[in-house]
Amino acid sequence: MLCPDSIGLNNNAFLSRFNARAIEQCVPVNGGMDLTSGCNLKCRHCYISANDSVGSESIPEDTALRIIDEAVAAGCLFFLMTGGEPLMHPAFGRIYSHAKQAGLIVTVFTNGTLIDENIIALFSEYPPLGVELSVYGATAQTHDAITGVAGSFVDMLSGLEMLKKAGIKVDLKTMLMTLNEHEFEGMKALAEGLDVKFRTDAALFPRLSGDSAPTDLRVTPERAVECEFSFPGRKEGWMKFVERMSELPSGDSLYVCGAGRTSFHVNAKGFLQPCIMTPHISEDLGRASFGDAWKKVSETICGLRADGDNPCAECKNRLLCESCPGFIRLETGEEQGKLEYLCGLAEGRASILSKEVGT
Repeated sequence: MLCPDSIGLNNNAFLSRFNARAIEQCVPVNGGMDLTSGCNLKCRHCYISANDSVGSESIPEDTALRIIDEAVAAGCLFFLMTGGEPLMHPAFGRIYSHAKQAGLIVTVFTNGTLIDENIIALFSEYPPLGVELSVYGATAQTHDAITGVAGSFVDMLSGLEMLKKAGIKVDLKTMLMTLNEHEFEGMKALAEGLDVKFRTDAALFPRLSGDSAPTDLRVTPERAVECEFSFPGRKEGWMKFVERMSELPSGDSLYVCGAGRTSFHVNAKGFLQPCIMTPHISEDLGRASFGDAWKKVSETICGLRADGDNPCAECKNRLLCESCPGFIRLETGEEQGKLEYLCGLAEGRASILSKEVGT
């Protein structure tokens, strides 16, 4: 007798078959939506800035609801609500509850400063898979200097405590940068003291408007890798990933991730993109159904091929590199090529792992 629990989301064999079928059929299983590009903070590193030439946009409620319904019909299961600051959208509650009622497994990215009793009541009635809050320092001085808003550290912690008290899963994440690297260990300790998971990323990239200012805040690749591997299990995780991926045949596709194959992103203007990094490949969902737009962006990105002389194709560290043609294009204007910063991260990981296996 086959127990229903044996085919749940925690079953690795089922997930492997599920993912393989989704990739084969280009099913948009994972999606995300910027409800708004507006934010109540003014973070120094933000890639979406309401103060730049792009301006602040918010997706209309009726458009958001329609997109959600059409995405679900196309096979979407996991859905991320982000921004900007998503809680600033005047219809956040209605959009969120609609997504949950449609059967989506929802995660929310927020700065945490706008969590109130109404949000707690909403999340208690319709629990999210998780809520991720951004923290930029172990102290108010550092955090608030990065967000540009005094009191944002205290407000974020207050929001976190409210979520925890309500039994809502909450995690912390940070962007590691020159402005807060001195408090990295402090942020880890803060998360440990609060009994929440903590993750970090150092790959700052230019604003979508073309402003490269955030890249000036990058820590060195060596420092980034040092912090990355300070997390328990990171070495083992990379080694298992490399072992698994090295068994797969390599191809000539330019984009080798799930963007446009199993994942998508909708920006605050209502345009469908393969991911946040590919605004140059998009379809207006105000003029097309999700299904039709998905078919077009999927065909476009899947049809892109790497040049024969692309330096990343045969790189010995390619499996340790988070190189992304969209990321590279934002910084250099070209999808084909490499980014020295990402190369440095891959080389650092390779050095650590080679010592682990004794090579």
